[in-house]
Amino acid sequence: MATVSKVNSEVIALATVYSHMQLKMFKIVPSVAFTADAGGNPNAIVEGTARAAAQELSPMMWEVKTAGADMLAVMDGHAVDIDSIAMRVGRVHTGSEGTVAAGVFTATVGGATVTVTEATTLHGL
Repeated sequence: MATVSKVNSEVIALATVYSHMQLKMFKIVPSVAFTADAGGNPNAIVEGTARAAAQELSPMMWEVKTAGADMLAVMDGHAVDIDSIAMRVGRVHTGSEGTVAAGVFTATVGGATVTVTEATTLHGL
């Protein structure tokens, strides 16, 4: 019986995230927790910082942990990197300009931080 070998194929390993279409997941951790919207009436919502961050990034999919400790965002990896995400979320989350180095935004006023990392596992989240 003849055997068939794949050529020009990717070797699939265990415990490795694979992505098609350059999708990437980022973990965004502010030093001051994200806040939820307030108010029960859809016509009188006081928007929280979680909404502001999501609107700034326009991710394909996102979630904020119950206590607001971090946000996971699935985004187009062609368009963003950890520094650009940190700067964008940092500005809207802290209301301040700041600096970014290695995925960490530090606000000029108050010193609050936003740290962004690219997820390397889905199971560990």
